[in-house]
Amino acid sequence: MRSPVERADIGFRSGDARCAGWLYPAGSVEQPAPCVVMGHGFGGVKEGRLDAYAKRFQRSGFAVLVFDYRYFGASTGEPRQLLRVGSQLEDWASTIDYARSFEYVDDSRLTVWGSSFGGGHVIRVAARDPRIVAVIAQVPHTSGPASARAAGAAAGLRTAAAGDRDMLGALLRRPPYYVPVVAPRQFRGADQPRCPPWIPGNISRAVRLAQRDHRAQLADCLLLLTEAGRDAGAGRYRRPSHPSSTRRAGGPKCTSGRVTALPDGPL
Repeated sequence: MRSPVERADIGFRSGDARCAGWLYPAGSVEQPAPCVVMGHGFGGVKEGRLDAYAKRFQRSGFAVLVFDYRYFGASTGEPRQLLRVGSQLEDWASTIDYARSFEYVDDSRLTVWGSSFGGGHVIRVAARDPRIVAVIAQVPHTSGPASARAAGAAAGLRTAAAGDRDMLGALLRRPPYYVPVVAPRQFRGADQPRCPPWIPGNISRAVRLAQRDHRAQLADCLLLLTEAGRDAGAGRYRRPSHPSSTRRAGGPKCTSGRVTALPDGPL
């Protein structure tokens, strides 16, 4: 029997906030289906074209749960657009627990999918949760220091100044100092009206210091790591040609993995 629902709005608690998301039931509800949990990257919300990926997974027989991090999109939390690495990792864990609560989800076949900053999150989340069977990390952000070096000194000074201004304002109880996270027409998905174009400046400091656990053991987990040919934000994974290259670079170790390089040009 096919599910009568193509997509449902859902909400669940995560820490002191309520996360919002979309649930795409699998096409058949006769038996529990594998599930993909999806989260966006730096400053992203689910309206940033995650629905296109979710529908493809759904048509292939997967249940899919897409969510917004707290402080972003339809999720609660103040101030808005606040990016805290620890909170986002907690949101991932809460979303995964919520997905496993559905009787038509096979919790022994759960995959996590993340893009950019979220791509770095899913590697760490899977290392912490041995029940996750597969990871899809799309152009993952894996090292703040490496990204800062790739961006160059001038960009580093600009973002540091914005971060210091925002942190000083917080000490003085002033509203957040916001900085743009996208330029006009930089990303097609970012043109969606629900995609916030601003983020508090202090995230620049948090991102520069964000160092993923590259020694994470994913011994029983399948890993697909997709990198872009000229990605300045994920410098640690530049031009890998084989899964072993992630190990040489200090990347995640797993018994079965694949690194795919996307061609240069528009996607």
